[in-house]
Amino acid sequence: MTMRVDIAVLTAKVEEYAAFFQHLEEPTKWQGTRDSPNHYAWTLGSLSTSTGKGKFKIALGLTHEQTNVPAALAVLATFSRFQPRYIVFMGIAGSLDWAVGKGDVLIADYVRAYQYGRVLESGAFRPAMQFQEPTDQALRTNAAAFAQTTEWWRGVGERPDSKSQHPVLHFGGLASGDAVIEDAEGSYFAAVRKSDMRLRAVEMESAGLALAVRHLKESGYVTGLMVLRGISDVPAGVEAENSSAPQDGANRETRKQWTDYASNAAALFLDQFIKHAFPYSPEVSPDHVPEPGGKSPRRQLDPNVFASYQSHFVRADELPTIHWINGQTFESSDLVPTATLESWWRSNPLCIRLISTTRGEMVGYWQILLLTQEAFQSLLEGSLTERQITSADVLSYQELSAGNVYVYITAVAVLESMQPRSASVLLDLIAFMKLIDDTIGINGISAQPVSDDPLNLLANFGMVRFNSETAISTWLLGSQEQIRKALKTGRRHLTHLKGMIPDVPQDERASLVQLLRR
Repeated sequence: MTMRVDIAVLTAKVEEYAAFFQHLEEPTKWQGTRDSPNHYAWTLGSLSTSTGKGKFKIALGLTHEQTNVPAALAVLATFSRFQPRYIVFMGIAGSLDWAVGKGDVLIADYVRAYQYGRVLESGAFRPAMQFQEPTDQALRTNAAAFAQTTEWWRGVGERPDSKSQHPVLHFGGLASGDAVIEDAEGSYFAAVRKSDMRLRAVEMESAGLALAVRHLKESGYVTGLMVLRGISDVPAGVEAENSSAPQDGANRETRKQWTDYASNAAALFLDQFIKHAFPYSPEVSPDHVPEPGGKSPRRQLDPNVFASYQSHFVRADELPTIHWINGQTFESSDLVPTATLESWWRSNPLCIRLISTTRGEMVGYWQILLLTQEAFQSLLEGSLTERQITSADVLSYQELSAGNVYVYITAVAVLESMQPRSASVLLDLIAFMKLIDDTIGINGISAQPVSDDPLNLLANFGMVRFNSETAISTWLLGSQEQIRKALKTGRRHLTHLKGMIPDVPQDERASLVQLLRR
């Protein structure tokens, strides 16, 4: 069973892993199974907020292999297992800027895969700008403000060089490749620095991380990436620009000391940042919200009704859950083949939304398809049935244009044991269609119910049966006036039952609006 966390922290070296492990509250090793082993030494823990209201759920993992491919695989495996809202890669790096000294911490504004390029006939390397990925803006903004207004570095310990200066937080470009760079002015890497003067550090994992997160986002998932690096060494050619001591990379013991110190500095900043300045607050159970003045909380009439639902777009690993809900809810003769449903999802991954309680109990799901005008009209005429809809008939949000938005409701399913909470599924669907209509407009909504159960709901929203001569009942809102009237009715339901509307993260809503308004 999938366990959700707020933040996944990944590291590549055991020193980095140990540095953050010591900050976790109640760390517990995640117990893998025979089918799902604990590949990355995942440890589950938490960090309490500075206000004392709630704890962030954390999953800490170790790739134990440096370079970008293992890092990308670790991201995908961790996201599949824990679905974190944010992924943080924490570790060490080498400085490319004399102002970014040993023991300092750098947060990447963007990641540059510097080994993309061409080797010329002369043997010279010409870097390409093909792969450059930004990190999460909200995390960077809050981290910058936090670092400027606090002394986050207190408690980091003594520097290996015994200097009294404390770590400083920097921002900038991060070069990522599969080679250890010990000479920044060598013929190979000098070309990289010359091609991008904003690079301030170099390491070996973040290009894979960024590529994996990009893949997750393009697949319809919502997660943000932060890359946090403690500076453990300064390659030759960079140190020469500084007035500090000569490079001591040949001393293995000294390198180990700086690795530990830089790892601790990065871990300390991350610990303090999560506790004091993270972009959102952790979920707080209604039964544990303190009353002003320290009084015991008053019990709500029904804690399962007030702000107790959440929803999200279904991911690939959750499609079996949708098939299971269908098997529990519908007659097998009424179901479209699982391959058909999954082909629709591949055409538009943002078409199925799973609703659950905040305690993780599944309630149900809804699914809509954004159809071409031709497919929509064929459904109404009876020349096309739901089972015959192909992926070619389904549009993505990027393909929509004003005046050509046709919504087909394929399913609203609620588990039998959750029937008293069915309103949460319906309200989430109404809120979603209202968002589409407010943003770009809807030109038609249709549905083909497989039983008489939804007829009262269809009539309540003013939908009319379009073709009474066919065996399949097709219901329609065929004009924008009818749609506006139906959504006005829905808006009243949303207002009256506000506590039962699933909580949709603002950035997920903003992402959808951006797709519609692209």
